[in-house]
Amino acid sequence: SANADYNNLGGFRLEDVCVVLAALMGENDGPAYHWIAMMKDHTYAYITGSCDYTGWDCQSWGDADLTITLKEALNKVEDKQARSRLRKQLTGQEPFGSYTDESFN
Repeated sequence: SANADYNNLGGFRLEDVCVVLAALMGENDGPAYHWIAMMKDHTYAYITGSCDYTGWDCQSWGDADLTITLKEALNKVEDKQARSRLRKQLTGQEPFGSYTDESFN
């Protein structure tokens, strides 16, 4: 929620999220965070962001893409490894909430 609090994410609003379907946990001053969410209107969102070591309220960035289908949301993930790992979460091949940096898993 801090990503949405401190960054302009276009038309994305946290209160419109129904459920987070997949998440890669990044780290401050490290790899980005990635989320795939289903919205209350049954559309989907890909949300990503990162921050420096002090947290989201200082140096951070965030982006959200709203899409009609889950496939479109996954296609918005530019990082191929992140896209693959989010897809694995969605199909039960990887646990929800894995770390972006695989050495933490």
